Amino acid sequence: MSDAWREPVTVWAEPTSASVVRVAGRGLLAGLWSTAALFVPWALVSALFLLFAAVAFLHAVLAIANLARNKGVLLRLTGSGTLEWPQSYQETWLRQPLEWVDGEQILVVEHSKMGVPSRIEPRVTLKGTTHDLPNLPLYRASLAEFVEAVNEVVAERGIVLQTERLR
Repeated sequence: MSDAWREPVTVWAEPTSASVVRVAGRGLLAGLWSTAALFVPWALVSALFLLFAAVAFLHAVLAIANLARNKGVLLRLTGSGTLEWPQSYQETWLRQPLEWVDGEQILVVEHSKMGVPSRIEPRVTLKGTTHDLPNLPLYRASLAEFVEAVNEVVAERGIVLQTERLR
């Protein structure tokens, strides 16, 4: 019997604090550009700053819309048994191909650490039978914690994640 009718199941989501920091940072940037536009004495520079403020505000609104759409989900299990990265509105509008990984055994490859510390490290790539899903952020979770959490969710579908490290 087909499982394609099933709703997608959340496998990995970003922490709420990461969502809040992203939206607040973008809103703050819009406010800073707006404030700068008010205090610049030259009309042309002020107009440029207002344009930057409008773009930053739109970016903040899109961050909120994407949160409402995807609820912070970074990886979900579809009814067809694939793991996919939910698309943002921007990716949909730009017609970016859906990123997904398939197969019963999925290899989790950890990326080397970046030179600058980041809240989203480590990053991993999921390698499946025919497709790969690159640059999945783990938000300071260890590779073992990620694999254990995901394997609990996907085990009923016969999917197993295995690890490998890249240096």
